[in-house]
Amino acid sequence: MILIALRVAFIALLLALVVGCATLTPPPNLDPAVVPIWQANEAVVIVGTVQRAAIGLNGVQLCEPLPCHPLLSTANTGLVVDAATDALVTLRAAPSGWKGVALAALDRIALRLDAAGITKFTPYLAGARLALLAIH
Repeated sequence: MILIALRVAFIALLLALVVGCATLTPPPNLDPAVVPIWQANEAVVIVGTVQRAAIGLNGVQLCEPLPCHPLLSTANTGLVVDAATDALVTLRAAPSGWKGVALAALDRIALRLDAAGITKFTPYLAGARLALLAIH
């Protein structure tokens, strides 16, 4: 039952990202000097969503097999939170490097997840990567 709910939530997240990706272009009346700040803000939203997804998955308890355990382990969740926090701090300090910082954070997470974390969290990273690459 929980896995079905997670799949539905994941499909909804992907649909939201795909629909949202179509609108990741700065408003036409935005001053060109401010565009990198707008882009960095969009990257902050995406990286923050990855962080919240990890925290949410950590809150889901699975009890098969016993003992009960979080869907995304506490160690993997901490790794995602740390990488996302570092990226968010850097994005705020240097908005012009938004794409490299955000993509590097996703790469860092992917490289450090354990096998179970890779299985459970890779779709979220893939969705975030697509959204980041859609920012213009």
